Amino acid sequence: MIKERIKEYNSRVIQASKGELIVITYELIIDFLNEAKEAKLENNKDQFDESIKSAQRTLRTLIESLDFGFDISKNLMSLYIFVNKQLLQSLIKYSSDEIESAQKVISTLLISWKEAATTVNADPLIDNAQQLYAGLTYGKGILNETILGDNNSRGFKA
Repeated sequence: MIKERIKEYNSRVIQASKGELIVITYELIIDFLNEAKEAKLENNKDQFDESIKSAQRTLRTLIESLDFGFDISKNLMSLYIFVNKQLLQSLIKYSSDEIESAQKVISTLLISWKEAATTVNADPLIDNAQQLYAGLTYGKGILNETILGDNNSRGFKA
């Protein structure tokens, strides 16, 4: 994944609520699947395999975070199992057809979770995170991020 994209995800995670973290996770999966499709077009099997495996690891975090005290978790688990099977098939066949069907499911879930995350006004999970400021430098056209404060006890508060 491109370094700028990773930086963007890192800064979003710092300020994210629970719902926004799920949205970010779905976006990561879609990014990995797009990378796999690009690798397939370039006939780069190693990158293809790595991107699919990264998508599977990210999907696994969603599976592990399901709370089966709610009925929707069982439905989500079924969808996640389907997506994982599609990704396994794409690895076995070295095909991007299965990636398309997996990506459709994840994209649909992403749309739903984006809507749900915007309707719930939740605070960020990390209460004591550093403040991040971004801006353009003169004449460079480059986005610089500055972290302010000398807070040694940032992150989760126990």
